[in-house]
Amino acid sequence: MYGGGRTSNSIAKNEYDCSSFVAQMYRLGGQSIVQQSVATTYLLAQTGTSISWSNKTRGDLLVTAANAPEYEQHVAIYLGDGYILHDSTSTNGVNISKLDQVINKSVLGNMTWAELFRSGTIQREVS
Repeated sequence: MYGGGRTSNSIAKNEYDCSSFVAQMYRLGGQSIVQQSVATTYLLAQTGTSISWSNKTRGDLLVTAANAPEYEQHVAIYLGDGYILHDSTSTNGVNISKLDQVINKSVLGNMTWAELFRSGTIQREVS
């Protein structure tokens, strides 16, 4: 089920999920990468240019694998130096997290953000 951030009303209330948050941040930065009303991790995984994990840089999108279970689907903006900016229920909203940080022990055990994203895609939106 999708969270907020897809209508002007939910945007005004700052109600986002991970994909609508990422789409809005890029939009506020002057680059519309997907239509806000339909922002999903699946669509964000198809934008920009695919980059290898070892070549990720600040501003790239980290997107979980398309075949990940729904409770593992996520997208974040890589900030560099091992940090991500994202909106997640496991962090109680918008947060900056370290890639080597354990996500949510009660749901995913000892899985870190890096382990969650490593099997997915890295999408470069800006050259």
